[in-house]
Amino acid sequence: MFYDYDEPTDHHLADDQYCLCVLYNPVFYTFITAHPKCIKVWDVCTGKLQSVFRDLCSKDITCICLDKRNRKLFVGNCKGHVFSINIKNGAHMKKFEEHKGDVSSLYYWGEKTILLSASWDRSVRLSDDSTSKPEGNTRYNMDKHKDAVNFIDFKTNGSLCASCSDDNSVIIYNYGSYRQEGILQPHYKVKICKFLNPYNILACADLDGKIYFWGVMPSAAKNELLGCIKDDMESEVGSIENFPIRAMDFDATNKILYTGDEMGNMHRWDLSRLVDKLEKFDERMKNHKNSQYGLTEFKKTLNQFEYNPDLTEEENKNQGNGKTKLRKSKVDKSTTFLTSTQPGDEKAPTSDIEDEKVEKDVFLIERWKAHTDGITWVTFNENPTFIATSSFDKNVYIWNDQCERVGSLVLGHDKYWNIKIDKTERQQREYEEAIMMLDKAENDDTDGPNDKERTEKEQQLKILEQINNHKSRRNQESKF
Repeated sequence: MFYDYDEPTDHHLADDQYCLCVLYNPVFYTFITAHPKCIKVWDVCTGKLQSVFRDLCSKDITCICLDKRNRKLFVGNCKGHVFSINIKNGAHMKKFEEHKGDVSSLYYWGEKTILLSASWDRSVRLSDDSTSKPEGNTRYNMDKHKDAVNFIDFKTNGSLCASCSDDNSVIIYNYGSYRQEGILQPHYKVKICKFLNPYNILACADLDGKIYFWGVMPSAAKNELLGCIKDDMESEVGSIENFPIRAMDFDATNKILYTGDEMGNMHRWDLSRLVDKLEKFDERMKNHKNSQYGLTEFKKTLNQFEYNPDLTEEENKNQGNGKTKLRKSKVDKSTTFLTSTQPGDEKAPTSDIEDEKVEKDVFLIERWKAHTDGITWVTFNENPTFIATSSFDKNVYIWNDQCERVGSLVLGHDKYWNIKIDKTERQQREYEEAIMMLDKAENDDTDGPNDKERTEKEQQLKILEQINNHKSRRNQESKF
């Protein structure tokens, strides 16, 4: 049976409709792109299109996410439907309770096998995905927002979920204890939020073009505004403009935040000073926690004076008594963290954008024009290192960490595709794990007779599959 579909006549595009999202699947070495009418899978090694899943639902797709094992894809649409498919063949696997509005965001909590879904119906829902039943049960429904929920993100260390909304707020909710941890409100229609894992910071962006940084538990600066930034760009007529951020992702190793705005601009922000100061602040707060010079007085002092992490406890305390003088800061307090060091610090970094000393805790390293229309998604991957971006201009681009384009996902092959994937180490590791599992299955006699037989059979089947996969890869490699 064959199906005939009209692909775009312009083979320099990913699809004839815009791309909502681009994900990387390290298990199958593929990119997954979501479009209103289809899901596409692309080979990372060549950039070529592998498969297209069409007619998955009758209404337009709005969001996707992968499960922990990267073998299932969860899909939400504009009718409120949520379902999962097999990423290898597109077969439907499970459906979940419908929302009453567009599904705006999905996140899979792998440790608990729970799917979190957000919707314009003002709710965030937890659905059980732990069974093989064709329908997933709803475990909890959070409906504390007063307007459409635009995005959700999750911090596994603490079971925290952040949901941002057009009601100008971000709600931090603990789904381990089902307790609200805080409401963050000095925003205007918040469109995107991101936990900067593993650090205790939440970044969120609103329609005013501002990015806010908040402390989150278990930090002592929980629910405290650490700073606010925006990218002021000079327009062609000389006026200052800034545009709303619609997508972001975080490089935890280098402490770099990548953001994309609705005009197609990408930004690379250095957060190292912000992160380091918060860690120093939390470290000192632990020392003061049980002393007379406690949390309340300590934070009061920080709000009145600039706290220097390099000073001793007594020196910082004496600032409040006028015994230690600090030079008056010329930096806008709204742009700096509450523990900002003294201005003139010789260790302050230098921006590539402005040829001057930077006294802010977050500064722009680089800005580049990535797309001709608004950016819909940003994905950062550490190994191999790349940034993938999608846009309303129907293009999907891959960038290296120097902001240079190294590939495009297009229907016609990109001859400049330059992404290197080393599969050898992983294949060897899988082979060694399979051998270890086989040895363990032969020597393990701790289970009961029936359980042991069943467990050994399952393990042996899995081992044989891994060994066969390893051999087939070797045979394919030998042909070339």
